[in-house]
Amino acid sequence: MIDFKTERWSVDPIIAGGFSFETITYRPSYTGRARLIRLDDQKTLWQGTCEYTKDDSLTPKLTHADILGDDHGVAVKAGIQTLADACADYLWRQFFGRESGPDFPSTTVAEETK
Repeated sequence: MIDFKTERWSVDPIIAGGFSFETITYRPSYTGRARLIRLDDQKTLWQGTCEYTKDDSLTPKLTHADILGDDHGVAVKAGIQTLADACADYLWRQFFGRESGPDFPSTTVAEETK
């Protein structure tokens, strides 16, 4: 059995040029884990992890309005989803020992809510 788990996610401020809320941007962070578990004895046969911090270039920037939910959370959800997708790809590559992951069609939060 393969067990996937979001270990942690957050949205962290990046303060540049003062402490006004208008000058603060935010970036999501995400940590995930996957395990291959043998069902007979629940032994973990393989485990991989991924971590994307607010300093990673992959993490999209969010505005104060995004954090306040002016768009009903769409930007925050999309930011976290971007990192979760990248994490799944990275874990896939770890598991299979390959340089690139499968070519899955990308989805967006807006598509999922239709």
